[in-house]
Amino acid sequence: MKAPLMLKAISFVLLLVSVSSCAHSQSVVRGPIVGGVTDSSARVLIVANAGLPVALEYSTNADFSSDLKRSTAFTSDPVSHSFLTFDLQQLKPATTYYLRPVLNGSSANFASARSFTTFPRSRQDTSFTFAFGSCQLEQIAVRRSNIWKQLRALDPLLFIQMGDWTYPDRAIAPTFASTDSLIAKSYLNKYDPAQGIDSVLAHRALDYVYDDHDYAGNNTDGTFADKAKSIAGYEAYAPHYDLPHPDDGIYHTFTVGNVQFFVLDLRSERSPDGEVIHQNGSTYSWTPPAGHSILRGTHKNGEDQLRWLENALLASQARWKVIISTVTWSAAGKANVPLLVAFANIKHNPARLYDAADTWAGFADDQDSIINFIRKYQITNVVVCSADLHTAMMDDGKNSGFPEIVSGNLEVPNSNVYGQLDSLGFGWMWDRGGQIHDSLNTYGRITVETTPVHRLHCEIVNERDSIISSMYVGDSTSHSNVFMPLTQFPPFGVKVLSNQGADILASASLEERTVGEIYIADALGREVKRVADGPIEPGVWKFKLSFPQLPSGNYFFVLHAKDQKWTAPFHVIH
Repeated sequence: MKAPLMLKAISFVLLLVSVSSCAHSQSVVRGPIVGGVTDSSARVLIVANAGLPVALEYSTNADFSSDLKRSTAFTSDPVSHSFLTFDLQQLKPATTYYLRPVLNGSSANFASARSFTTFPRSRQDTSFTFAFGSCQLEQIAVRRSNIWKQLRALDPLLFIQMGDWTYPDRAIAPTFASTDSLIAKSYLNKYDPAQGIDSVLAHRALDYVYDDHDYAGNNTDGTFADKAKSIAGYEAYAPHYDLPHPDDGIYHTFTVGNVQFFVLDLRSERSPDGEVIHQNGSTYSWTPPAGHSILRGTHKNGEDQLRWLENALLASQARWKVIISTVTWSAAGKANVPLLVAFANIKHNPARLYDAADTWAGFADDQDSIINFIRKYQITNVVVCSADLHTAMMDDGKNSGFPEIVSGNLEVPNSNVYGQLDSLGFGWMWDRGGQIHDSLNTYGRITVETTPVHRLHCEIVNERDSIISSMYVGDSTSHSNVFMPLTQFPPFGVKVLSNQGADILASASLEERTVGEIYIADALGREVKRVADGPIEPGVWKFKLSFPQLPSGNYFFVLHAKDQKWTAPFHVIH
C-alpha cells in the first residue's frame, strides 16, 4: 500500500534532519583561512568539530583532477579549541592553489573550493596590488559594508587587517583577553562566514596584526597583566608569519616580490599613553617621561622592537619598504599638541589629549629615532600604512616624514578627523587630502608598478568605489655620484688605482652588503675625511677623490667593516 503523502513528507523531513546532524558532526566550522604566504609556502588555518581527523588537499587545478597533494591529518582537539594549522611547503611561486579539507578520510563537499595565490619570487620586480584597513564592527547585523564587494572585485594579492577586528572587548567581554577560551572565541568571530571579509579571505592571502581592542581593550599597553595570553592566542589562532621574538610581541616581516613589509606590534610593549599627560588642579600639560616608548616601553631583555626594526630596514634589499603601523604615524602630529593642550585647559576636558597620546605623536622620541636612522643610512623608498582613527587620509611625505596612507574605517562610520583638522587650519598635515563629511566606509590599496617606471600607486577608496585620495610614490633608489658600481664581487679589500699630486682613484671591494665606513686616515691612523658610511652594497666601488686642503704627506684609504680594517697607502703632494 502506498504511504500517505503526509507520511512521506514526515519521512523526508526526518531524513534531512539525520543528514544535517551527520554533516554537523563532521564539518569545518571556519576556514580554510590562509596566511604566512611566501613565494614557496603558506600557513592554512581550519577550525573543525572536536575529535574529527582533518587533512588538507591542495591542487593547482580547481577541480583537483591533477597535481593533487594531501597533508598529514590532525585530530581537532577541544584543548586547542579545535583550531588546526597546516604548513604547506615547496609550493610554486605566483601560482594559485585550491584548497579543500579532508574530513575523516573523505574530501569535504564544498559548494566551491577556497584558494590563494603564492607570492612572486622574492626580490623580483613584479606588479601586484595589496589592500589594507582596520576597524571592523563586532555585530554583523549592525552594518553591512559594501567595502567587501569592492575588494572582491579588486581581487588583491594580499589583504592586511590592521587591528580592531570585531572589537572583542565590547562584543565578548571587557576582560576577554584574560581567558583563553574567550580569546579563541574572538578569532572564531573574525573568521565567521557571515562576516563580509570572509568572501575576500576565501581566495586571498591574509596578514593580520592586532591593535588595542583586539589585544586587550581600549588604549591598552605593555603593562597589561595577561599580554602573554594575547600573544599566545595570536600564535595559536591566526595563520601568521614567523615571529622574531614571540615573547615580546607579534611584530614580523615578510616579502612580496621586491616589496618588504615591516609589521609593527604597537601594543605589547608600549608605555602607558597617560604618562605624557599631567594634571595640576584644572591645568593640563604634556611632558613625556624618560623611556616613554611605543616599541620598547616595557621591554626587559634582548633585542627590542625598535632595534629589530632598524636592523631589519638596514638589512633589507627590497626596492620598497612598507611599514605597517596600527596607529597614525604622521610626524606632523606633534604640531597639534600645543593646540590640544590649550583646548584641554579651556574646555577642562583632556579627551583629545589622550587621543593624541595614543598615536605616534605621544611617542616622539621613538619616531624621531626611526626617521633619523633611515636618513642617516639613506634607506630609500619607505612608505607607511597606518590605521585606527576611523577615517582615511593621505600625505606624500612632506609632513609625515614618509608617504603615509591612513585607512581606519573598514566598517565603522567616518570619524571626520580630517574634516575637523581642515576646519581648524590643520588640513596641511595631510597634503593629499582625506575623507570629509560622509559616513562611507573606506579601504586603502597600493599597486606596485614596474612599467614604464618603478612606482607605487597609492589610493583610498570608499564603498561606492570612488577614489577619495591618490598619489604616486616614485622610486628614489640612487647612489651618490661618488659611487660607481662594477659587476664583479671579489672579497673585502681596498686599492689605490692611481695617485697624482692631491688626487687619487681608489676602489673598495665588498662581497656582501655591509654596514661600514670608508674614510681617509693620516699617517697616525686618525680619520681626516669621511668618504662614505652606512649600508654599502656588494661589488667593487670606485672613488675619484681630490684633497686640495690636506697637507702634503702620507695617508691611508681605509675600509672599516665587519670589525676589521683594510687599508691602502697613498700620498698627497702639492
